[in-house]
Amino acid sequence: MYLAETYRRYIDQNGLDEYSTRRLELPRPEFYMVYTGDKGGHPERISFRRDIPGMDECPVDLEVKVLYDSDEGDILHQYIVFSKVFTEQYKHYGKSRKTIDETFRICRDKNVLQEYLKQEEVASIMYIFMDQDTAMKKALRTERQEGRQEGRREGEADGVLKTLDSLVKDGILNVTDAAKRAGMSTSEFQSRLAALTGEN
Repeated sequence: MYLAETYRRYIDQNGLDEYSTRRLELPRPEFYMVYTGDKGGHPERISFRRDIPGMDECPVDLEVKVLYDSDEGDILHQYIVFSKVFTEQYKHYGKSRKTIDETFRICRDKNVLQEYLKQEEVASIMYIFMDQDTAMKKALRTERQEGRQEGRREGEADGVLKTLDSLVKDGILNVTDAAKRAGMSTSEFQSRLAALTGEN
């Protein structure tokens, strides 16, 4: 995803036409992963095709150089400190804005990634990352609630139809009047009843 976004920006910034029939000259990419955990082995490189189960025959591969630590004070070391602070705050506050705010506060106090953390878009991107999960959970809750409400409405409508059907069968209403009370045409009323009762 980062590669695609980086190339998209490069193409835009350099006025290139991605729909051209001519081959585009693009910079050669290099991939790095900064590992900040304490568990597992320490491979120098990991490969999409080699290290992900079931991918050995995959036509796409991606090889990434793994970085574990660096000299204290350089940008890589600061990033590792930032990641560890974020992990700790995540344990306390989960996927929330509080996690981001505390991570930024602690890193500023430690003089870690000062220039980077001043950029508003950095916080915005992280807020989006956190809010997506919250929004997804909220959307799922809403969907379930709406599903239950819809189910209740459908159940109530079915009950009305069954009651009207009983009145027709008892000779209290004719089909035309029952359909009017249901807000339907006679043919729609009969069709809905047939679907509901399984009768033809």
